Formats: sequence, structure tokens, C-alpha cells
Amino acid sequence: SPAPYPPRLVGEGVAGTVKLELLVDEAGEVDTATLVEGVHPLLNEAALHAAPSLRFSPARMEGQPVAVRLFFEYRFEAPVPMAANSCAKRKPCGVCTAAMKPRRTAAH
Repeated sequence: SPAPYPPRLVGEGVAGTVKLELLVDEAGEVDTATLVEGVHPLLNEAALHAAPSLRFSPARMEGQPVAVRLFFEYRFEAPVPMAANSCAKRKPCGVCTAAMKPRRTAAH
């Protein structure tokens, strides 16, 4: 499952790849996740928190399911912050002006 970008980092531009080592059990579920290479404490935490919800097809040896260790990477991209009023610096686009118009109610 995807690891959500930590809201506290939005606007700081932190990006990178968090590398984990996973122990996947005979059922294909993550038993343990270990940080191999981190980027930022909050990104590392997000990856470690999301890893247990990953599911894999069980590995097999001689037809029998077996536990395996594998490496897994979460790639985080920093969200692009939107300016509070980006249309104010150029001609209004119509979408913004429609959003700024007050709505009429039955009382008006």
C-alpha cells in the first residue's frame, strides 16, 4: 500500500527513497520491516508504518510456501504547494471568479 506523504513536511520540499528490508511470511504478509536507508525521520516513519499493510504472493520452495527477506523501496515526491491566491497575479480564469461569487439562497 502507498505510504502517504507526511503533512508536516508539505512545503519543505523533502523528497527521496526510503529503503526497507522486509521479512515476508509464508502467507505473503509482512512480518517485520527494517529501515536500511532513510531520507528524513518523518518519511522513514511513514514507510515503516505503511509496510505491514503490503501483501505479496507467497514465495515457494519445492511447492511449499516459505518466508523470505526482500528489499522494498518507497519513493516520496514533495507535493507542490499552491499559492494562496495564484490567480490574483494574472487575469482571473473563470473557475476562480465563480468560486469567489457569493451564492444566492432562497432568503435573498
